[in-house]
Amino acid sequence: LDPAAGRDRPLFRGTVAQWAEDVARVAELGVGHLVLQVDAPVEAALSALHDLRSRSADHDTRVSRGGRGAG
Repeated sequence: LDPAAGRDRPLFRGTVAQWAEDVARVAELGVGHLVLQVDAPVEAALSALHDLRSRSADHDTRVSRGGRGAG
């Protein structure tokens, strides 16, 4: 993980790969749970969050979806 990567980008903006880097970054700060709201059609949002969970499975930070009916 490159500590300088993403400094000019707000957290959780960009590609799912960049989001996974952000999960690693906040996990290093001791964050144990994230709730994200993805502004996209439902299937696209669920697909992106599934991909993010898969990419961040080796970190101790849990990723959940936000918004109505979140769980």
